Amino acid sequence: MAPGNFLVEEKAAISALVEHIRWEGERCRRFFREMCAAHLLQLLVAYLRENKGKAGGELGQAEVAAYEAETSSVARSTLDFIKQHYAEHLDTQRVAHALGVSDGHLRHRFRESLGIPLMHYLAQYRVQRAKERINDSEDALKVVAEETGFKSIHHFNHLFLEISGETPGAWRRRNHEGICKDVCIDPHFSNVILIRQERDELAKSAKRPARQP
Repeated sequence: MAPGNFLVEEKAAISALVEHIRWEGERCRRFFREMCAAHLLQLLVAYLRENKGKAGGELGQAEVAAYEAETSSVARSTLDFIKQHYAEHLDTQRVAHALGVSDGHLRHRFRESLGIPLMHYLAQYRVQRAKERINDSEDALKVVAEETGFKSIHHFNHLFLEISGETPGAWRRRNHEGICKDVCIDPHFSNVILIRQERDELAKSAKRPARQP
């Protein structure tokens, strides 16, 4: 791999960390602040390595760069694959086969880069896509579940509740109620332009001479 590619992959690792911090912030589950702080520390270390070029431990700088490039490359390729195929049946074996790596290698590299297991990330991603579908359509929840990769409506409800803290139905009702509450119609509102137009039309009609029988 060319030296220039190491920089690209290093930025990919930083991007993956930022993505995980975003997920934690959206979920707001227990200890999410601590998780975000831990990943921010990883971002700081990655930034210092990129700008200072200092390698730690007994490995040389080239060895460290190669190791980190491989790790982030696998994680980034996995994220891209999930975005394209999340609605299909996925497991680590299929993803690993598609990327040309072993199942164990994929599990290790992904968790090392993002801090969570691959299948946990996939569940989070599917729930996020399901939320967008619920917001943008009136489709039945069973249809949303099928089109975002969940095996059944029971599986969908279980994971949605575990990740979001509420069921899909409760989430839909709360968000739709919130949208309605944001719309405020003044009971004293009147369309002045429309009233003027109607008044002018009445005035013109009154001035017109009556038709002769």
